[in-house]
Amino acid sequence: GRGATMAALRFLYEALKRDEEGRAAAAEGMEGSAAGASSSNPNHFKRRSLGGVMGIGGGGANANANADDEASQASYNWSGHVENGQQRRMRFVSALDPAAVQSAVAGLRPATTVVVSIVVRGDEEVQGATSLLNDWLVKGLPGHRPDVVMNHHTLWVTANSSIKAGMPENVFWLPEYACCEGFMTFTAAGLLPLSLVFGWRIIEKMMAGAHAMDRHFIETTPRHNLPMLLAMTDVWNDILGSSGRVISPFTEALSDYSHFVAAVEAQAYGRGYDVDGVTIRNDKAPSATVIHGGHCGEYDRMLYQGGRTLPVELIIAMDPQTRPWGPMAELLLANHDEAICSFFAHADVLAFGSAPYQPSGQENPNAAGGGAMRGRSSTAAGRMRDSDGTAGARHFRQSSAAPSPDFPFVYRPESDVAEGNRPSTLLLCGRCDALTCGQLVALAEHRAVVAAKLWNVDPFAGSEAGVMRTGEMDRLKSKLSVLYDRIEEGGPEVVDEISDDEGEHPPA
Repeated sequence: GRGATMAALRFLYEALKRDEEGRAAAAEGMEGSAAGASSSNPNHFKRRSLGGVMGIGGGGANANANADDEASQASYNWSGHVENGQQRRMRFVSALDPAAVQSAVAGLRPATTVVVSIVVRGDEEVQGATSLLNDWLVKGLPGHRPDVVMNHHTLWVTANSSIKAGMPENVFWLPEYACCEGFMTFTAAGLLPLSLVFGWRIIEKMMAGAHAMDRHFIETTPRHNLPMLLAMTDVWNDILGSSGRVISPFTEALSDYSHFVAAVEAQAYGRGYDVDGVTIRNDKAPSATVIHGGHCGEYDRMLYQGGRTLPVELIIAMDPQTRPWGPMAELLLANHDEAICSFFAHADVLAFGSAPYQPSGQENPNAAGGGAMRGRSSTAAGRMRDSDGTAGARHFRQSSAAPSPDFPFVYRPESDVAEGNRPSTLLLCGRCDALTCGQLVALAEHRAVVAAKLWNVDPFAGSEAGVMRTGEMDRLKSKLSVLYDRIEEGGPEVVDEISDDEGEHPPA
């Protein structure tokens, strides 16, 4: 379940830090930021200013894009709220990748960093990454005893009783019912790291959004029930032969939402058997596959003209997260308007198609939307959304690639025709704030549960998908240890003498 939890943490952190209220909360003093948590010693972090939170979990989130983290903080200076470097940061480590760990600690100081490890049962990868970062803390604070450093700079979220017995004051306990794979975002595993960064006030708003979606799901009839309608749409598209769906965000703050949805749905009903133990395969099985479709429709060509039709889900926030002001206000608003027009144009072309582009000044009566659509035209596929084709022609005139004598360039208007009749779903949010983020997380969870029920799959079966490869990992680690011992005893030339034993592999 940590894969979906880490993906949720990445999505929520990236979305909240771009919201004005979230940025302001991340820059406030630490006092009370973990007040809503339930550790037996929650006052660890009031002794000094907290600068960074390191989240460690299995699977899900990529390591970090620290350069983007720095750039995003600097880019918010025009809002007048937060100066560069004054926000708390959250970094992620999801595996024992040395480059990932090095990237995660870049720019953080051990004295102002808290490491939060999410270990549901006994994930050795997570514990190994935790040991590595604990060593970084101890070496970065040489004037303190290791036990003191661990007591003040590490927290655990776990259902492992041995970990709880070893560090009782630093453990946030996960009860058995909260260890369900894919649905741990609103447990201590998700709420603790976020509360340390943004404060409990932001977390309360996020949980209020999730609760509002819960009530909508329980109280609204199926005809108007959003999670039910979306789940039935997914099942219908799978029955028609789709291999999954593409989620394309048109708001930067929602860029990581598709990764979270993919993790939840893969873990909820990505199984080859139903609740009765009957094997389901191919067209009788759910795809449980979600593909990140790029920002603002980057995969237009494939979605408009690809030989295999993929349902598309477009998501956008109608209001900008930053209130434009000063000399850039008009430009920022115009840019946001363009993104909204591109969003709806994308859906129109998927549904109704487009005609070949016409030279400038000639009306295209067959274009979707009566020729009134406008979109982003930096790519060949983007020209399908132009009403007059001028941007497309400009793209070719400015191309630096000279035609080859063997392959002379001849532009064929028919190559930029979209046939239409491609399924798409539009999700519109008023504003991407904490309330909306909570609603989106709960929406994805309810949607996955309903889809699993329709496929007769138990979405709550199992707690850790990684256990399926644990045995093979242990075998390979043991073999590697033997190999290192033999090399140490006999030198590098021993490597050539070592061969695999046929009988070591477990039966298929």
